[in-house]
Amino acid sequence: MTEGAQGAECERPVKELAYRVDDPRGFSVAAFYVGGEQNARIIITRCGKTFREFDYPAYRIWNIAAHFTEIVDDILRVEVTPMPDDWSPEVRL
Repeated sequence: MTEGAQGAECERPVKELAYRVDDPRGFSVAAFYVGGEQNARIIITRCGKTFREFDYPAYRIWNIAAHFTEIVDDILRVEVTPMPDDWSPEVRL
């Protein structure tokens, strides 16, 4: 099982670490190639604990590494931005 993984969905063996990027604000991202699959396992940690974990197309994982600082900026911006009173998660067309 992936170190720090949660849930049955993560029960696949990790074959190879593709990269690990640390952000000075306490976030890290690691990408793992999973044997025989076209997807890679992405694990984002915050202060050493799993924050997000998901599969991502293996050929695109380097985009996450290249833009990880911006991803953390967005995570932090969402955490401190209050939602308007009339906000709804429904998509409006």
